[in-house]
Amino acid sequence: RIETIFPIMVIKDPLTWMKSMCRNHYEAFFKRLPAHRDTASCPSPVNFTRTLMKYQPTIHSEYPSLVDFWQQWNFEYWNTTLPHLIIRFEDLLFDSQPTISRICFCLGGYMRDQFRQAEEPTKSIREGHRGPINDRSKALRLYSSEVERYSKYSSHDLRFISDVLQNTPLLRDFNYHFSIDYSSSL
Repeated sequence: RIETIFPIMVIKDPLTWMKSMCRNHYEAFFKRLPAHRDTASCPSPVNFTRTLMKYQPTIHSEYPSLVDFWQQWNFEYWNTTLPHLIIRFEDLLFDSQPTISRICFCLGGYMRDQFRQAEEPTKSIREGHRGPINDRSKALRLYSSEVERYSKYSSHDLRFISDVLQNTPLLRDFNYHFSIDYSSSL
């Protein structure tokens, strides 16, 4: 019974999410060009990242690009009529305790009096993560840098991303902004 499911998902900034997918693509396959196999340039060129998502051996979905995958995947959760909760990754990283407290309240619970911030990596290779695994201090440095956020994207990539995402409410509703001119200012 679908109405008994309460989906909770974490959304991530599309620019940083695509680069994360270069490190750990899970069951999404897009690395068609040699540049996509090179960690120094992946995910550029973004317009050539046609993506095949293999949910199960017999259930697959195909997306024109990684940014289309991000938009369509997240929009399905955002647009569902079922009760659901979407949490920004950046809020969990930068404002952990208040975010966890609000999540607990939303779900009818409460947070323990003593909050312990995880400083060590929360992922492991045995759980399917193939690329470098960040601890909290590295993640804070990585995700707080605008230069890092825009690195690996050409102005052509940013225009393509903007064209794909121009009509989605996700950027506005989750406060994700970017400039197609940023790469030229580096």
